[in-house]
Amino acid sequence: MKPVRNWASHFIKATLDTSNAPLLHNASTLQRDIARTLLYFDIFRHPLRHAEIHKFLSSNSVTVEDIQNACSSEPLNRHVVEINGLVCLDKRKTGYIDERGKKEQRARRMWRIAVFMSCIIRRFPFIRGIFVSGELSKGVASEKSDIDFFVITAQNRVWITRTFFTLFKRLFLFNRKKLFCYNHITSEQYLEITDRNIYTAMEVATLRPIYNMPLYIQFMNANSWIKDYLPNSYTLQPTPEGVEHKSPISERVISCFLSSENLDVIDLWLLSQWRNLWCHRYRSLSSEKRERLFRCESHVSTAYVNDFFPKITQAYEQRLDQFGLTAAG
Repeated sequence: MKPVRNWASHFIKATLDTSNAPLLHNASTLQRDIARTLLYFDIFRHPLRHAEIHKFLSSNSVTVEDIQNACSSEPLNRHVVEINGLVCLDKRKTGYIDERGKKEQRARRMWRIAVFMSCIIRRFPFIRGIFVSGELSKGVASEKSDIDFFVITAQNRVWITRTFFTLFKRLFLFNRKKLFCYNHITSEQYLEITDRNIYTAMEVATLRPIYNMPLYIQFMNANSWIKDYLPNSYTLQPTPEGVEHKSPISERVISCFLSSENLDVIDLWLLSQWRNLWCHRYRSLSSEKRERLFRCESHVSTAYVNDFFPKITQAYEQRLDQFGLTAAG
């Protein structure tokens, strides 16, 4: 799972001012972990509340009160600024706090649109789960935000689904992406995310289910590895014995004319067509990079035109270095 375009579209535009401030070499382990969390979200101009710091902290066995005390103690208190319950790690960036308030208001409006859109796309054939990802899943939305959906399909129906989505977007949305982005589509038989790093852990932890909560629980349990990065972000829940799903009329109609075997063949053929399309359209990219951004496998489809992940990694490492921190130290 790669960075969503709008969540990363305006990062690394500002640097941190630490020229006249002591670094955090002598800070406690908890303070260093708090700083790492704040620095990660600083990339996205996203100040955090204490409860959010706790959720995204790499440390466990701490409370929100412990975090509040650590932020108000030396040497971390020389760097943090808190206004209206929001904390950031650069006293120059209080504007981010006002900005987040505006983004939250916009997100509330966009969430209603996301719910409406999900009511439409859940009636497409072979849809099993719909989650919201990207910026909106963090409860914020910038002026140029899209609504990003993470979609789970029936087995061997990923590419049929992507094709239906594309036709719908072009015919009814005039190819506008703002209301309907589907960067990640995966099969219900392959719920585990194989790319494991701090970014994918954050994205999985912040997914918001909008259709089929039992399948969301299965998905989160299948990705319990995120607790290696974010031990406070998710508590395993009992896996539902069976995920209830009533096939929409469109799926039942298609099944009347095409057997499961025929649909399997169609899905594989569409997979090859999409692979050829992306090879042609992005032939300037190296094969390795193209395959990373546009995954074409029977069980998963991703389409990330902009490769933000290396830039996010670099921006994060630069911020850690500015404060005398390391990713693992």
